[in-house]
Formats: sequence, structure tokens, C-alpha cells
Amino acid sequence: MHACTVVVIALNGSPNLEACLETLLAQGAPCLVMLGRRMPSAATWQPRFPSIRFVDADGSPVPVRRMRGIETARTELIALLEDSSVPGPHWFAAIRSAFEADNVAAVGGPVTIADNIGYRQQALGCCEFGRYHPSLVRALARERRDERASTFEVDRLPGNNIAYRRSYLHTVAESRDALNETAVNAALRAAGHALVVDLNMAVDYRPCGRLGTRWIDRYRHGRLYGGDQAAGKSFARRGIDLVKALLLPLVLPGRSLRRMTVAVPVWAWCKVGASICWLEVAWAAGEAVGTIAGVGRGIEDWHA
Repeated sequence: MHACTVVVIALNGSPNLEACLETLLAQGAPCLVMLGRRMPSAATWQPRFPSIRFVDADGSPVPVRRMRGIETARTELIALLEDSSVPGPHWFAAIRSAFEADNVAAVGGPVTIADNIGYRQQALGCCEFGRYHPSLVRALARERRDERASTFEVDRLPGNNIAYRRSYLHTVAESRDALNETAVNAALRAAGHALVVDLNMAVDYRPCGRLGTRWIDRYRHGRLYGGDQAAGKSFARRGIDLVKALLLPLVLPGRSLRRMTVAVPVWAWCKVGASICWLEVAWAAGEAVGTIAGVGRGIEDWHA
């Protein structure tokens, strides 16, 4: 069986990072931590976790830190885990098991949203990861596979909880200096490789900070997505995409609100729902601008 390294992308730092690392160490997972800006240095963290390698922040955006972590890890299997997400008890074993199938290029798992975090954090969780709530993933599993199996093929995976097979990843990303999972996963599928979800590779999303919850943050990420999707398209095709983007304020909130009803307690629906609408309108505005004007500062806007 191939060796696996967990590359932890530190977005929030303490106390999220400690909780994440303590859980990983309990599972015997070799770890490499890519620290973020405004966090204590590697020299500060190292004595607390002597078996883990820490890499100091250099101001790079998240996608660049992902790729640098992958190159530093050097193992055939590499898991990318954001410190806002604490893995479940069978997380590391599920990764190793999923890659026993030779055609699997990447694996991800369900994401629950903690109910003891702020309303905006819960809203962002619903927008980003609501589709991966365990109940929705199990419903999808019933449609796509043998009920006795824990792993099944999908067309997308959560960016906070994903693992790759290096040899397949390099065939589509060797020349890249940053890893955007949406583009990379699409390229892997186009090359004939499988993306799978393992029900046991579950994490609990519980960020301690407000990273990504501002309107401008969501707008910038939407613009990045819209600009990336529009790259290389004709002006006419961009015009069609712009019309679609202008309809997103009617589509995205409704989609995330439906996911909220299974991911968030009833008593929080009003406040979380209002934040969802605010964040999804910001994304839609950014995607519309990106469709016509491009990505702006590009991945430089994807900082943590």
C-alpha cells in the first residue's frame, strides 16, 4: 500500500489547528502543515508537535500553498485538509482504503457543519460544503452504488477534505504552481480517472475565525471562478455566460437554503439563512464581473 501524507492548510491557526493535528496524530497520520499569514512561526509550533513538519507562511495564496505542500510531501498519496475541518475517527483509514482501486485519482468525504460556530460561519459552510452533508451524500450513494459499499464515484469533491494520487495528479497539474481543485478534478475526470467519495472520510467543519465570511471575500472568490470559467471563450460565449450569471441571485440562495435545512438546527435558520442570501448574492456579483472582466488579481485574492 502506498504511503500517504496529510498536508494541513492552516487557515485559522489556534485553536483549530491544534484540534485538527491532535486528531490526526491519534490516527497515526504523517502530517505536514503549511502555515498561514499572521500565525506563529514554525519554530513556535514545532515543540508542541515534534513529529510534525511545519512550513512557515510566505504570503502565498491558498492554491499555491496546496501545491507546495504536495511537492514537499513527496509521497504517492497526499491528503489536503484545511484546519477548519476536524477529521472523524476513521478518516485516515478511509483514504488508504479508497486508493486500493487503481483507477481512483482523488477521494473526498462528507462534511458536517458544527452548530456551535457563528451564523456567518455556518452560512459559509452551507454555501461551500452544504452539498456534502452526510445525509445528502448518503442519499446520493443510494442512487449510485451497491448499498453495501462505502465508496462511490462522483463528479466533484469538497476542497477542504480531499486526497490525491500523485502519479495521476501530475499528469494534469505538473506544470501548475497552484492547485485549484475544481479545474484539477475536471481534468482528472476528462483523462478517464475516477473521483470518489468515501462515507467514512468525514470531517466536521468548525472554523474559529471569520475568514471568508465578508461580502468582499465572497465576491472575490466568485470573480475568480467566473474569470477562470470564461478564459479562452469568445465574446459571444461570455455574453451567454453573463446572462446565466445574472440569474444566479435567484438560484444560488435557494440551493444553499435547501441544504441549510438539513445541515443547520431549525433555531438558527433565520440568521443563517439571511447570511446565506448575502453571501450568495456576493458570489453571483463576482461571477458576473469575472465573466466579462476576468479574474482581477487572480489567486492573489485567495489568501488566508
